[in-house]
Amino acid sequence: MHRALLLGLLLLAAPASAQTRSGQPDGSNVISSVASESAARPGAFALHAAYPNPSSTATALGLDVPEAARVRLAVYDVLGREVAVLLDRRVEAGHYTVRFDGAGLARGVYLVRMQAGGVSAVRRVTLVR
Repeated sequence: MHRALLLGLLLLAAPASAQTRSGQPDGSNVISSVASESAARPGAFALHAAYPNPSSTATALGLDVPEAARVRLAVYDVLGREVAVLLDRRVEAGHYTVRFDGAGLARGVYLVRMQAGGVSAVRRVTLVR
């Protein structure tokens, strides 16, 4: 399995600021931080397209959470192997930006899957070098 060097997971949301560690399938950790962004509440769960995409290193994905819920955001290679877990915890309602740094992954196409509130969405991320 590829070792995912995920240098940062930046979640911009409401209301508090915190820092946590999430375990990866390969035993490494991701550090995530939460900071206040806006008070507007989204209307539905959504995973927005990555920008920039394709990317040589880091890319950002938008995430909308209309109500407090457990959110899982995982990265898979084209063979369906999970290579990283970006987020797997309960989050408050809000708009989030998730920064994914794939510096430790091989170039190619990856799928980011969000599962939250009974909704599942997938976005494609292409890493180029």
